[in-house]
Amino acid sequence: MKKILYSMLVLMAAFTFTSCEDVPAPYDIPSEDGGEEVLPEGEYLNETFSSDFGDFEVVTVKGTAWVIDYSTAKASGYDNSSQTTTESESYLVSPSVDLSGSTGAYLQFEYIYRYSGTDRENKVLITDNYTGDPTTTTWVDITGELTEGSDWSTFSTYAKNLDSSYIGKSDVRIALYYSCGSNSATWEVKNLVMKEGEVDDTETPDEPSTDGKGTVESPYTVAEALAIINAGTYTTSDVYVSGTISQIDEVSTSYGNATYYISDDGTTTSQLEVYRGYYLGGEKFTSSDQIKVGDKVVVCGVITMYNSTPEITTGSSIYSLNGSTSVEDTGYSLVTSISSGNYIIAANTSGSDYVVATPLSSTYTYGYLYTESATLTNGILSASDSNAFTFTAVDGGYTIQDGEGRYYYMTGTYNSFNVSTSLPSSGYVWTVSFNSDGTVNITNTAMSKTLQYSSSYSSYGAYSSISNILPCLFAK
Repeated sequence: MKKILYSMLVLMAAFTFTSCEDVPAPYDIPSEDGGEEVLPEGEYLNETFSSDFGDFEVVTVKGTAWVIDYSTAKASGYDNSSQTTTESESYLVSPSVDLSGSTGAYLQFEYIYRYSGTDRENKVLITDNYTGDPTTTTWVDITGELTEGSDWSTFSTYAKNLDSSYIGKSDVRIALYYSCGSNSATWEVKNLVMKEGEVDDTETPDEPSTDGKGTVESPYTVAEALAIINAGTYTTSDVYVSGTISQIDEVSTSYGNATYYISDDGTTTSQLEVYRGYYLGGEKFTSSDQIKVGDKVVVCGVITMYNSTPEITTGSSIYSLNGSTSVEDTGYSLVTSISSGNYIIAANTSGSDYVVATPLSSTYTYGYLYTESATLTNGILSASDSNAFTFTAVDGGYTIQDGEGRYYYMTGTYNSFNVSTSLPSSGYVWTVSFNSDGTVNITNTAMSKTLQYSSSYSSYGAYSSISNILPCLFAK
């Protein structure tokens, strides 16, 4: 009875719609070859990715695969709930496209792309010789430049005319590829089509032109960057902005980035936020002491407005720090706090003149620390890395080791230091406390003696009373 009733309803529906010629069919018209939907003429691909991947195939080499999320195909190795990134590599491969009868075709989709930077890749690929395995297929990269987004609601449009070498081919495929290491971008894609025809795919950056400003040779001032943001023009690719660090929110050694503010005069008015930027040359931050308020920087990144905050973002990094342009030539900066890491011990003897403590000779097992001279220029102490000591946090303080891994400790009534390649049984723990003038008390807990520079003997020792020059600590 149910089958009869259902058949009658279908028949009635058919009469209803065929009797009204102007009313479109409310269902897909099946093709002649078995019921699969046929794309309109001149349309080769059409996937919304609103609920599934359709005829596209996900091939994941490692880590986190492409997923359907927020009615898009999403690629990201970052998990927001755990705030961790999984090293990943995954392809989203189209079905075969027959362009044998085409005279010209284009690819187009909408996307949101955020958190670009080093250690991650997001590409649009094409091939006419798919092997069945994307990792062994020879792909051609047709990505061009993806526009960095500033929110999760504004989509950009990717449009690319296919090269004539693919027109007339019977087995063309495209793939969306992403990979990430310890950091990941997030890429959301929807409404992907490949159609017959041509689009205007000329890349025309919309960043403002102000007589060559924004280049490394002539960076924007913070005021000029803020004026661009206030005009609502923003930039789509990296520009350079110079300023002085006026405020530091966070230096994350876990993620290797930092959020801080720069202004033209170093005050907290008229600031530009540097959001989760990286260190010199795109290197990760390894210590919270690598930047400080008052440092002069040139920052490279995209300037935009996010949540009413003017900022420079999109994998931004410091191009120049106090005149230095690479990690190798930065020298060492004064620090006023400590964590496990490498430090130069140097005492200020006059003006910008310092004496740097040097490790004991490799043939010595004890002795005082002799020195090398150094000058502080623009906040940077140019010292040899061979003179750096490694401070490592342990219960009650820190151990101190030189570049050869030897531990520095004290014993008996001596004011000099002993060294050992293995951890001593006692006398090896040092406390570190900073004074208001930037000097530091490095005190041996077992002997209650503090490291100091003696100008009379031109060397460093550790003494019961503070009667000599206390050193400062410097770090890269």
